[in-house]
Amino acid sequence: MEDIDRVDLYTYHDGERYYQYTIEVSVDGQNWTKVVDESKNTIPAPTRGKVYRFKPTDARFVRVNMLFNSANVGVHITEVKVFRHSP
Repeated sequence: MEDIDRVDLYTYHDGERYYQYTIEVSVDGQNWTKVVDESKNTIPAPTRGKVYRFKPTDARFVRVNMLFNSANVGVHITEVKVFRHSP
């Protein structure tokens, strides 16, 4: 288990498509806490991904729930980076 405070998410980008998603963390894989809510996002995916910072949270598991892609039915994650809190 680690104390994390940042997730970087990289999705496919073409200048127009946008994604809607949430990011959750858990210590046991059963109970989840939402740390990012982009479920209503309509801004196109950036070429450099998105950086999300949040209060330090104990976690063993991180999950990205991809909800929607404005271009087609597929969803595309190219990279996810999770960072441990460093005071």
